[in-house]
Amino acid sequence: MALARPALCSALASLTALMVACGTSDQIQPPAGGWASDQVQRVAHAVLPSAASRSAPLQALGVDGVARVAGEIVAFGPGAAGFSPVPPLPAGVTYAAVAAGTWHAVALRSDGQVVAWGDQENGNTEGQLAVPALPAGVTYTTVAAGGTHSIALRSDGQVVTWGDQTGGLPPVPELPAGTRYAAVAAGVDFNLALRSDGQVVAWLTNNPGYYSVIELRVPPLPAGVTYTGIQIMHPSTAVAYRSDGEVVVWGQRYWQPSAAGLFPRDLNGVPYAQVAAVHPLERWDAYALLTADGLIRTKLARNIFRDFSESESPEERVPGLPEGTSYVRVASGGTDGDTYSADGAFMALRNDGRLVVWGTAAQVPVPGLASGQRYTSMAVGGQAPDALVFLAIRQATPLPGVPPAPLPHPAPTAPGRPVLAGPVTVLNRTEDGAGFNFTFAPSQDVTKVDPPVYRFVVTNQRGQTFSEDPANLLSSEPARSFMPFLPAQQMEGTWRVRVQASHQEVAHWSALSEFAATAVQYDFTPPSPPTATVSGTRVGDWYRDSAQVNLGGSTDPLLADGSVPRGGVTYQGHQTYAVSGTFTYQGTARDAAGNVSRPTAGRVQVDADAPRLTLSCPPSVTLGSAPRASWTATDAESGLQGPGSGTLLIDTATTGEQTLTVQARDRVGHETQGTCTVSVTAGGEAPVPPGPTFPFEGFMPPVDNPPFLNVHRAGSTIPLSFSLGGDQGLDILAPGSPRVSQSDCQGRLIPGGLSLSADSAAGLRFHGQRYSYLWRTAKTMQGCWVFRLQLTDGTEHRAFFRLR
Repeated sequence: MALARPALCSALASLTALMVACGTSDQIQPPAGGWASDQVQRVAHAVLPSAASRSAPLQALGVDGVARVAGEIVAFGPGAAGFSPVPPLPAGVTYAAVAAGTWHAVALRSDGQVVAWGDQENGNTEGQLAVPALPAGVTYTTVAAGGTHSIALRSDGQVVTWGDQTGGLPPVPELPAGTRYAAVAAGVDFNLALRSDGQVVAWLTNNPGYYSVIELRVPPLPAGVTYTGIQIMHPSTAVAYRSDGEVVVWGQRYWQPSAAGLFPRDLNGVPYAQVAAVHPLERWDAYALLTADGLIRTKLARNIFRDFSESESPEERVPGLPEGTSYVRVASGGTDGDTYSADGAFMALRNDGRLVVWGTAAQVPVPGLASGQRYTSMAVGGQAPDALVFLAIRQATPLPGVPPAPLPHPAPTAPGRPVLAGPVTVLNRTEDGAGFNFTFAPSQDVTKVDPPVYRFVVTNQRGQTFSEDPANLLSSEPARSFMPFLPAQQMEGTWRVRVQASHQEVAHWSALSEFAATAVQYDFTPPSPPTATVSGTRVGDWYRDSAQVNLGGSTDPLLADGSVPRGGVTYQGHQTYAVSGTFTYQGTARDAAGNVSRPTAGRVQVDADAPRLTLSCPPSVTLGSAPRASWTATDAESGLQGPGSGTLLIDTATTGEQTLTVQARDRVGHETQGTCTVSVTAGGEAPVPPGPTFPFEGFMPPVDNPPFLNVHRAGSTIPLSFSLGGDQGLDILAPGSPRVSQSDCQGRLIPGGLSLSADSAAGLRFHGQRYSYLWRTAKTMQGCWVFRLQLTDGTEHRAFFRLR
């Protein structure tokens, strides 16, 4: 791995404790292993170190810059015999980093030299052990091991390769002007190198596999993003880490040749810090995924972009962490360049310097540590499964006068106190839980290479507090979301947010920030059902003409923590009914959080129409006779006040015309009046009719006859149909008929009101034993009108309309 942080020229002991080329760039480039170790090399800046720093001797340093003894290499596992003995060291020199291939290993010494050794009986040859000589004043800074070759980065920014490939190894790609190489990684079929300008290059090893073309296709970068780390995972899958935190994979192993994409994120949506994998041929691949907070998650997949799944395999059983510890590195092994093993193994380094091994092919004990010792670097290699070898650097006792090396990622002081900035908003609100979304100013901690982690603490009015597990958040990303995933009833209340910083692996927390200026409220309790009141003229169970339903009276209860909910209550379901009928209303109350009350329902009855009345009179009667006129009345809504039918005695004491009048009233007070005129003649005299009398039987549907009021839209065309007992010709209309006259909506004409000809585009027509007249209304005729049909027999027939 290779890391860089401004103004800090030191290395992490947990990541092999090696610092090189410390100059103006402050680049830190610890060595990395090869394809079997799954080690990552990272850089953060593309600034070339000075000439003096490039020629400076290599040293093993602690995080405080004091020279340390980096340690000795121990080999264990089924294949350890082929990797022993480890080459001896000159006086005063120690090993700083190690990497492993199939049959050989390479190690970087504290004097900047690289040594190679391996199992010559089972496949190693001289080519794999022939480390290139260095120019004067130049040292090696990083090494990596492929299947049968090695690659190393020099202090002058150049890369060299050596190994057993037939026909020799291809040349390393040339560097653009002004750049240098910053990190390297080795696989079976190809190599990767990271340049100081943040670009990654790939080239073959002259041992190309089926997927070699894929492996050379480095995915393009989004604008403003650079690569910061590289890794080759299992034989031929490339992994690159970007400056925006995303992890990119491409190459061999179950995805299509053109596919290269972002590696899936963890459950919190954060990219993984490191990935390692074991790839059995007959089963799904097993992944060990190092999270940003020092945990290892395991997954199974045949294609990581489609079917990342939970695992039940032995590779899933990650050893538990003692309290206060975390994982800082993970490596895997169990494959070579030609075959996939039936099983594999994982090895991980903890922040207390201990190693753990798991997997069905790795049931081997880890060599113990003496007092004051710890492991600082590791690699997995060998021919799987019965020849796996685990290599690790065990830090020896410090030299006289040199203080002991600190624990990996030490926390001598707590980070600075974070500062919340900006408003806190609701991240999510469901019946299952809720969360927070806010921003903060990150802590400043110049004593640490890695950024702090942050814990977010929320407190409600009752003093209940929930805090988040630590999650790695870089200072360049000051936006934060916190999702406790608590049941709704536990989250209800008014919450205020604070933030606290700590080092990644040591729970050394800073002081809490001040409370955020704004609080977030979660309200999951609906208001009480509203009370409905109905206004209007009520007579018994009926309302005359209209009724208005109004809602109110709801209360929004206190939240679970005793705080007062915000925003008040609004109502849905106000209604006005202005036509006859029986209506069912339903209303609810809604609070500011969107909670809706149980509905309040009821029924309201409106009578907006007068009774229907029919009066039948004989056209003439004889003087001295005792005839009667009959009438009937109905009311479909509130009912009639009085009988629904009767007769009227016609006065025949004198001759002449007599007008009869009858009135019907419904229970809410609507009245309808009917009249007719009867001619009283002397005995034997017959009245002289003005002309033939047509048997008019009333207007046909959809028009209702008086006293009903027909309601239509102004500007519409209204069809009026009637029958005269057959075809009486088309000259049945009196002059100027039909007409429409303004009325008072009760059927009475308004004195001095408008009286207009009833406009029609087609005029009077006869068809199918009925006459029809299409009255074309105007949009300006809003109001009540009487349609007056005068016939040539002297009769007038009316219909009442309201135009809206």
